[in-house]
Amino acid sequence: MTIDVEAAKSKEVLEMGKKIKDRFKRWSFVFKELGVKRAAEIGVWEGDFAHAVLSRVDSIEEYYLVDPWKHLQNWDKPFNKRDSEFNTVFIKAMKQSVESNEPWAKKAKVLRGSSLDMASKVKDGSLDMVYIDGDHTARGTMIDLLKWFDKVRPGGLLCGDDFTDSFQHGKNFAPTFVKSVVSAFAEVHGLVVVEMGDAEDLHLSLWRQRYKNEY
Repeated sequence: MTIDVEAAKSKEVLEMGKKIKDRFKRWSFVFKELGVKRAAEIGVWEGDFAHAVLSRVDSIEEYYLVDPWKHLQNWDKPFNKRDSEFNTVFIKAMKQSVESNEPWAKKAKVLRGSSLDMASKVKDGSLDMVYIDGDHTARGTMIDLLKWFDKVRPGGLLCGDDFTDSFQHGKNFAPTFVKSVVSAFAEVHGLVVVEMGDAEDLHLSLWRQRYKNEY
């Protein structure tokens, strides 16, 4: 069968990336090898992932940081802090990205708001990569996928963390349903799902191929 050259390279790089246990190093390696230029991160928190990627992937020209950094009424997860705490989290995220003294800081673009609201600020098909590590509930995961899938160009990457269905944060909080929602979404769109292996937090990362293809 005929395999698209870009798809073949992506598969090769992803297979190599699986061997890297550290999540930050793993995805930085993948993005660097694939020459990612324009990207978005959904769910930034304190900016650790963004800092790791921006400081290691020289090919990046523009990197959107998407996060409301405020208390949400309909999000039952332990990271849903009070606004006063979120302000501290936001300040740290800014220091690790746009306010850094490093030359790559100017590549970071802050979109402070929900994934649902901020998606309209990014042109469809304009991104090489979207990394989702946001809501994790069934509702939130579906919103992230529906709103950001079309932002990725054909052949680009839709990636994420915590590929699991579980009471990830205990039974006092809403369960995580990333795996079920992502798997169903991929099935509907005829997409390839690649599990990247255990990350440091013992949850699975995932990758989505933006267009149909067989291996």
